[in-house]
Amino acid sequence: EVCRSKGHEMYNEMVAVKGNFDIIFAFDFLEHLYNPVEFWTFAEKHCAAEGSIIILTGAIESFVAKILKQKWWYVRLPEHISFPSNKAINMLKNFRASEILSVRHNCEKISLKKYIQILKRLIVGSYDGFPSRFADHKLCVLSNKK
Repeated sequence: EVCRSKGHEMYNEMVAVKGNFDIIFAFDFLEHLYNPVEFWTFAEKHCAAEGSIIILTGAIESFVAKILKQKWWYVRLPEHISFPSNKAINMLKNFRASEILSVRHNCEKISLKKYIQILKRLIVGSYDGFPSRFADHKLCVLSNKK
């Protein structure tokens, strides 16, 4: 109701969306999709000719993800099932990646005490990458090739 009161249209399903959009945002969204191709098909259909798609998602190719592998906090969440790589994003035929930036999802300041706790967890093998002091997400800006 809050979104509607501000003049925003809300949809429960992608198939209900009509028209084209200058910007399509997908923040912390792609990793939840069983069928990411369905989203890209939607984006091709609904992104305006001069439009962009802006994505924020976990970076499966990040330093933390590569080091921690299956212990990385982001892949341990059962609702996270899809992890698009930079290579996959760059292979999209109808979109050009104009920016792929590494970002840190957790922006809290970490005290020296917290760093020591993280180091201890790392040494005993229980550190899962959270909180992260390294970039473990990516922000992708994709331009439509239409």
